[in-house]
Amino acid sequence: MAMITRPAVEVKQGRYNLYLTSFTGKDFRKDNFYHVCELKIQKEAGYQRTLDEKRIKKFTDDIIQSSEEGVCFYPTSVFLATEHDVEYDDKKKEVSFDKSICPFNVVDGQHRIRALVEASEKTNFSLDDFPMPVTLVTGISDLEQTLQFLIVNSEQQKVAKGVEQHIYARLRSVRELADDPPYLPKRIRDEAETGFYRESLDVVIFLNTEDGSPWKGKVLMANEEKKKSAYIKQEAFVSSVSENIFSSQNPLPNNDVRRTREFLLNYWIAITELIFDDGSVESDSNVFKTTGMRFFHIICRYFAGKYVTHGKTTSYGRGNVKSIKENFEEVFDNLKNYPHEEWHEQFAKLMTREFWKKGGEAGKMNYAAMNKLIKHYMLAIDATIEIGDDESF
Repeated sequence: MAMITRPAVEVKQGRYNLYLTSFTGKDFRKDNFYHVCELKIQKEAGYQRTLDEKRIKKFTDDIIQSSEEGVCFYPTSVFLATEHDVEYDDKKKEVSFDKSICPFNVVDGQHRIRALVEASEKTNFSLDDFPMPVTLVTGISDLEQTLQFLIVNSEQQKVAKGVEQHIYARLRSVRELADDPPYLPKRIRDEAETGFYRESLDVVIFLNTEDGSPWKGKVLMANEEKKKSAYIKQEAFVSSVSENIFSSQNPLPNNDVRRTREFLLNYWIAITELIFDDGSVESDSNVFKTTGMRFFHIICRYFAGKYVTHGKTTSYGRGNVKSIKENFEEVFDNLKNYPHEEWHEQFAKLMTREFWKKGGEAGKMNYAAMNKLIKHYMLAIDATIEIGDDESF
C-alpha cells in the first residue's frame, strides 16, 4: 500500500511520541482517514460529544470568507491519536505511514476538521490543499485517548466575558483607525461593530472612577482581583448599559457618550439620594447589585425622555440631580392613578431603603418577578403620563 509522507517534528513526552505535522482537506476527505469516537452510553463506549451543526457552519463560513480575502488562518492544532506506530525520518524530518493504520481517532478538533471538509466541498475543492495543523500521538490506547479527551476539554477555560468586552471594544477602534484594518470573521466583526462595547465600557469606567459617583469602586473590572467593595462584575454592568442605555428605545444620544455618562451620573446620584434620604448610603444595598442596576437602567428611558427628543437634546442642562429627583417624585405621584390597585403598594415601596436593603424584598425577587414588576411599572407610566409633552414624560 502506498505510503503517506508529511513534514513533521517529533516530540517525545515520557513514553509518548507526538508528531507535529499537518493534514489537508483532501486528506480528511479520504475514506476512513479519521474517526470520531462518539459516546454511546448503552454500549459504554466512545467519548466524543455530538457534532454541533451550528458551530460547524460558523467555522465553515469563516474558512470560506477568510480564504476569499487571502487571510485564512487556523493555527490551533487538531489532536489525532492512534494505537499504532508510524515511521519517522529524523534527518528528513518526515513522518510516514500507510493507510492501513487509519482511521486516526479525533481527540480534539472534530468541528474544525468537518468544517474544512465542508468548506472545500462548497468551494469546488479549492481548499483541498489547505493545511490544518495536527498533533498526532501514536501508540496510545483507547482508554488513554478517552482520558486525554477529558483532560483537554475539562481544563480549557472560555475567555472571560469581561475580557471579551475589552477586546471587542479595541477591535472596533482598530478597524476605524487603521488604513488596512485586520480581517475579522463576520460574527466577530458584527459583534464588535454593533455591540456598543466601546461606549458602554466608557460609561462603566466613568461611573466606577468618578468622584461623587454612587458606583465608584463598586464594579469589579475584568482581570481585577476580588475586593469587598465590588458588588457587581464589569461584564454584567456593560451588558446592561449596552442593552438598556444604548438601545433603540432609549433616547440618550449614543453618538455623544460624554453627555450620556453625565446624565447617568446625575441619574444614579438622584436615585441614591431618594432611597437613602438621610445621606447614609448602604453600599451593600441591592440598588448596587444586578437587581437594582437592571431595574433602574430599564426604566431610565422614561427619565431620559424628559431631556432628549428625537435624538436631539432639549434643555439638557435640566438633567441635573435636582430635576431628576423631581421627575421621580412626579412619576410616583402619578402611579397612584394606575388602575390596578394591587400594584399601588408595590410601587410605593420602590424608592424606599427597606425595599432595597440587603436581605430585603428586592433581593428575594427572582428574574421573572422583577420582570413582572418592571412591566407593570412601565404600563403604569404609560397609563398616567402623557409622553411627548414638553412638561411631562
